Amino acid sequence: FSYSILSIYLSPELYTRPLGYFISTTLMAAIVAVEILFLSPRKSHTYFALFKIVTIALSLRWLQQLIFPGVVGVDPWAHEWFTLQILDAGHIPEGWGYSNLPVFHLITGAAMLITDLNYKMATMLSIGLLQVVCDTLFVFLLGRFMLSGKVGLLAGLLLMVASSHIRFGFWTIPNTAAAILILPIIYLLFKLRRDKPILALCLCLLLMAVLILTHTIVAMCMAILLFVFCGGFEVYAKLYGEKSATPTSLSIAILFTGAMLGYWMYISGHIWTLAHLVDVGFYDELWEIVPLEVVARYILGVPLSEQLFNNLGMFLFFALSFIGCFYFASRKFGNRSSFAMVMGGVVILALAFFPPLFGREIIIGRWIYLANIMLAIPLGLALFLLCGVLKNKLARVGLMSFLVFPLSFLMIMSPAANLDNHLFSPNTGVRFAFTEAELQAAATISKVWDGKIGVDRYYQGPIHWQFNAKVTAIDDYLLAPDFRDSQDMLVMIRQEIVKSPFGLGGGIFKLDYDPRHVLAEQGFSRIYENGSVSAFVK
Repeated sequence: FSYSILSIYLSPELYTRPLGYFISTTLMAAIVAVEILFLSPRKSHTYFALFKIVTIALSLRWLQQLIFPGVVGVDPWAHEWFTLQILDAGHIPEGWGYSNLPVFHLITGAAMLITDLNYKMATMLSIGLLQVVCDTLFVFLLGRFMLSGKVGLLAGLLLMVASSHIRFGFWTIPNTAAAILILPIIYLLFKLRRDKPILALCLCLLLMAVLILTHTIVAMCMAILLFVFCGGFEVYAKLYGEKSATPTSLSIAILFTGAMLGYWMYISGHIWTLAHLVDVGFYDELWEIVPLEVVARYILGVPLSEQLFNNLGMFLFFALSFIGCFYFASRKFGNRSSFAMVMGGVVILALAFFPPLFGREIIIGRWIYLANIMLAIPLGLALFLLCGVLKNKLARVGLMSFLVFPLSFLMIMSPAANLDNHLFSPNTGVRFAFTEAELQAAATISKVWDGKIGVDRYYQGPIHWQFNAKVTAIDDYLLAPDFRDSQDMLVMIRQEIVKSPFGLGGGIFKLDYDPRHVLAEQGFSRIYENGSVSAFVK
């Protein structure tokens, strides 16, 4: 761990974590996995293992945020602005997308007031820390409840190095905050309700209410899970003839879903967004911004080896988890809670992968993130089962290391989890974060130019939300390449989009020319240059 921190401190690259950091972090994950394999039953050892898992997880999330001066990701710029509006006004502003879903912004704003830190640091110490600690703890508790504490610990470790979970740990948005509530609700329903039914039900209803007020997709996921759990308990009873009271009931699922739909219809208005999505067949409207064939043609040109590297960790996570799913679904080894949990995870995974096969999707990355959370316990069990086949202790150590090291390395190095080091993803790795020079250019141009500013779509975030300037995306001009219709604006070109892949509409693209040369040839004059950003007018 010390080496991983020093490797960043001593790195000659200002905004890049070196390869040594990723190797040392992956080794930490493998070492902790082997320790869990032979962990003694003493509570102090379990607590120390949990502490190490949390340490690895925070390193993977916080260090990416700390090496860049501003917030990272696309959405956080708007959420930062909205949180600052709440603090400035002293109340929640009306008429904005999250005016009726304010929990994330209220938590972050409260953290800013209490700690006197800026938005990014307050988010890291509130939502970011909660995501890591709560998910690790409740995966462990659910794993211990369903089978054993060791399975829960290994599941927590594997979830913390999952690419989507890392992404939503540093790309902190309301979806992150809402997803934190899923595992506590499941634990209350499956475990605590059996021992303390009144207390568990009251806490569960409170968390469900907070969930509805935080994010729509996660609330919809929770509603689906509640119905799937009810169905899972019924199927288990029919298959194996076990008749007993179920932890979740149809009345709870109906109550939550009714409250969610009622809130969407009469208060937040999100029911009309859902109706529109149903009307258009859940077609991703992002592709209307940039033609699908343009991005598809570029992605198809990416070497197969790079595409395999980018996605293999995610697919291995879900593929190996099915070993644990089959184990939990069996009569001999499973129980009704594990059976229902597995059904819920498989359904959420299906929602992530099956709609795109028919050209339909609703933000696939969010569902993959939720599927990671639901299937982490089956994955931890799967690795224990594979190692349990071997009797020799040294052989089990070797197999656990062989399984965890490459799986962790593939996930933490994938572009989904890694903004800064694209050594193995030169054609698909996008830096969704800005350097000091890029933010300084945005601040300078916003002060001296009061007209419209044309930039790549991602660069709109700080210019619009932080500096309150009029911006427009120049994606079409970049694709043409023809900027003659942009004479009424100032055009800003980042060095990053000239030499590296960048976000284009709903996908990824890499230019095969230098737009600065085209602008000069078409009569535009360069009026600003700082080495990272150039500005042109005509």
